[in-house]
Amino acid sequence: MTALQCFEAAARHLSFTRAAQELHLTQSAVSKQVAQLEEMLRHHLFQRVRRRLQLTPAGSLYLAEVNKILTQIDMSSRYILSYGGETEVLRVATQPTFGARWLIPALKGFGKQYPNIHLEIRNELEPFDLTQSRADVAFFFGQGTWPGATCVELFGEEVVTVCAPDLLASTPLGGAEDLANTVLLQCTSRPRPGTTGSLPRGCIRQAATMARVSILSTCAFTRRSPVAAWR
Repeated sequence: MTALQCFEAAARHLSFTRAAQELHLTQSAVSKQVAQLEEMLRHHLFQRVRRRLQLTPAGSLYLAEVNKILTQIDMSSRYILSYGGETEVLRVATQPTFGARWLIPALKGFGKQYPNIHLEIRNELEPFDLTQSRADVAFFFGQGTWPGATCVELFGEEVVTVCAPDLLASTPLGGAEDLANTVLLQCTSRPRPGTTGSLPRGCIRQAATMARVSILSTCAFTRRSPVAAWR
């Protein structure tokens, strides 16, 4: 670990001296750690050109990999630091826009009321197999027919048909039946084939549902209101 840190700092500064100052080590200690890495890898990581330190091609390649490793270690360490011994983890999956505009604001006060529950929220663009995933709760648009999940409808949604101004000028659209001869754009996160024939004039109404698996009682939602129980 120390060798990787020494190499990364030296590669970033292109200087053993400045790397040593950052890591609070001696210049010789940093140089020795890098030399041990080069011996283990059987490749030179640095070369001197006109008294300046430069990465070799192998060094540049290795730096990219080392950065990934150190970043992951940092993220894992921060995660463990925020994880208490009595903490339960609730894993939540949501589509990005819904999560940012509705879910995150709705979670205000949750941490204070339930300090022993650590929320792990991740973005998902498309529905996935809830029975195979690590998510406990998932928020997705759809009809609530996911196998192995208990689905609760949160609220309805109003969708309005839009098009380019040039298309509207050349092809007047008076109702949903006029869309039959046009090219429609399909959203991969909301696959709804074959619905245009039944669209009411002006807008579409669909149900937004929440699918959940093994949901904790402290995070229950009700049909009567989309506001979480902790609000």
